[in-house]
Amino acid sequence: MMLAPILSFLLSLGLGPIPAVFSAGQEPLSLCRAHREGGVLQEAIAECSKAVEADPKSAVAYHELGVTYSAAGKLAEAVSAWESSVQINPQYSLAHYDLGLGYYEQGRVKKAVQAYQAALAAGKGKSDLGSGISLAAVYANLGVAQLDIYQRPQAEKSFRKASALDPKGEAGGMARQYLREMMGTSQPESKTSPSTHPQGDTAERHTSLARQYFEQKRYGDAVREFRRAVQANPGDPNGHISLAGVLLLQNTPQSLGEAEEEFQNSLKLLKPEDPLAAYSHSRLGDIAWIQKKPNLAAERYRKAASSNPQDSNAHIGLARYYESKSLWFQALESYRKGLELDSSNRLAREGIKRVQDKAEEPADLLAEMKERKILEDTREEFTPEERERLQLMRQAEEWGAVEFLRSKGAPLQSLVVERKKASGRLKLFLTPTGLERYEFFRSQDSVRAFESKGVEAKYVFYLRDQRGEPLYDSSGRLTAQGERVYQFLLNGQKKWLLPTEPVPVEPGSAPQGEPQEVTVLRLAGFEQIHDPELDWLIRETGCPQDVLEKEFTLKVVKDAMSLSRWIFLQASDMLMALIAKYRAGDTAGGMHGTNFFGSEKSSKLCR
Repeated sequence: MMLAPILSFLLSLGLGPIPAVFSAGQEPLSLCRAHREGGVLQEAIAECSKAVEADPKSAVAYHELGVTYSAAGKLAEAVSAWESSVQINPQYSLAHYDLGLGYYEQGRVKKAVQAYQAALAAGKGKSDLGSGISLAAVYANLGVAQLDIYQRPQAEKSFRKASALDPKGEAGGMARQYLREMMGTSQPESKTSPSTHPQGDTAERHTSLARQYFEQKRYGDAVREFRRAVQANPGDPNGHISLAGVLLLQNTPQSLGEAEEEFQNSLKLLKPEDPLAAYSHSRLGDIAWIQKKPNLAAERYRKAASSNPQDSNAHIGLARYYESKSLWFQALESYRKGLELDSSNRLAREGIKRVQDKAEEPADLLAEMKERKILEDTREEFTPEERERLQLMRQAEEWGAVEFLRSKGAPLQSLVVERKKASGRLKLFLTPTGLERYEFFRSQDSVRAFESKGVEAKYVFYLRDQRGEPLYDSSGRLTAQGERVYQFLLNGQKKWLLPTEPVPVEPGSAPQGEPQEVTVLRLAGFEQIHDPELDWLIRETGCPQDVLEKEFTLKVVKDAMSLSRWIFLQASDMLMALIAKYRAGDTAGGMHGTNFFGSEKSSKLCR
C-alpha cells in the first residue's frame, strides 16, 4: 500500500482549521465562495441566491450558484442553474463544461457531449476555461461521454487531443489510459448508466480525476468520482477513506452519515495496526464530535491513539473532549502530546493556552474542596460526584452567585469562604450550603419571571429549552439548561418551549445540532462566550456590539429555527483577557491606557 501519497492527500482534506472567517462587508458572490470553501454550504447557497436576485442577468452568479448546489449534492438544482448561465451568456465556456458534467451525472450523455463541445467552441483560442479547468480536461471528459454513446472514432480523436494538450498532467494521463484500453479491444464500448462505468474502467482513473476536482475545490464532483473509484475497486481501503474525507469536509448531516459509513467500510479492510486504521478511527471521532456525541467521539479517539500513538489528531480530539468535561489536567496533557507530534498545529497550541491555567493536580483540587467544605479535613480522596459539585460551584460563581446572594440579604457566613488572591484582594467562594441557597433563590426567581412572561404556573416546571432539555429537575430546581434559558429571559430573549410546543429541527439537519458556521468557527480557533459575558464586555469597553464585531473578532451566529445564538471571540483577541477577568470574578477594574507622557489613566476603548 502506498501509504505516504494517500496520507499526504488525506492531510489536505482538513487536518488544519477550516480557513473561513467571514466579514459582513463582502459582496454576496464573494461570501458565497468563502462559505463554500469553508464547507458552510447552506450559507453559500443563500449568498449565491442573493447574487442572482440582485442581478438576474448575471451568468457568473448563476454559474456560482450551480457550483454551490453541486458541492451540496443537489445535482438537479445545479444543472438548472448552469442552464440559466449559458442561456444568458452562450460564450461562457466554463458554465458549458460544468453543465456537461451535470448532464453526464444525470445519465443524459448526448446532452453532455453537446455541452462539452459548446465549451470547446466558446473556449476556442484560450489556454484554459478558468478555475483551473484545462482544455485537455474538457477533451478527456468529452471522449468518455462519446464512448458511452458508441462514438468510438470521435472519442479516440478527443482522447488524442487531450493527450497532446496535456502530455504530463492528470487529464492527459486519463486520456492515454483510455487510448491504451481502446487499442487493446476491437469491440465497441457498452453504454452505461451513471451508476456503472465503461468497460475497462479503472479506479485509478476516477481517483486521479477526483483529486483534480478536489484541488479546484469542486467537492461535489470529487465525491462523484471517488464514488466511481470505490465502485470500480471496492476492496481498496484507500478509495473508501478518500471518499469519506471529502464527504466529511462537506459537513452536512447527510454527508457526515455517508462519511461515517465509508470510514467503517475501510476498517473492515484494514489490519488494526495499519496507520490508515488509526486515521479512520480518528476521523470517526471527528464525526461523532460534530454530531454532539462526545462520549462516542472519545472512544473512537482512544482507539486511534491506541492503534497509532503518533496520530496527533487523535490526541487533540481527546484533549477537546477532556476540556469539554472540565478535566483540565488530562486536556493539557493531550494538547501537549498533539503539539509534540505536530508542532505547527494551531488548535493544539491555542488549546494549551486555554487550559494550562485551569489544569490542576489532584492535590490542588483536594485542597480547594476542603477549603470550600465539600470534604472533611480527614479525607484524602474525592469522588467524581464531588468533583462535579466543585464545577457547579465554579459555574455558579461565573454567573454571579455571590453577588446574587448578597442582593437577597442572606448572611454570607456559612454560604461562602474567603481566599486572599495574589494581588492581596479577597475573593469569596461558595460552600455547598451557599450553592444550595443560590439554587433555591434562583429557582424561585425564575418561576416568577416565567410567570411574568405569560407562562401559566402549572406549566412552568415542564418548560424545555430549544433542544427539548428540561429547565427544572424533579425537585423544582433549575438545571444547567434552565440557568442558560433564564439568563436569556433576563436579557429579553425567549428561548423556552411550552410542553405543547414541538422541538424545532431544521429540515435535513440532525437534532440538537449546531449551525455549520458554528462548527467552522470552533475549528478556526474561536472560543465561545456567553450573553452575560458579552453584556459585561460591552459595559467594560464602552463599545456597542456592532463596533466589537467590526473592530475586533466578535462573531454572533444566530439560528432562526431555534432562536438560539452563539457568541465567539478568537482565542488570541485582546478582549479574551477581559473575559478571563470576568470569569475570575475580577469585575472591578476598567480598561487602562496611557497618556502621551506615560502617565496611566483609566479609559474605555470606545467613548
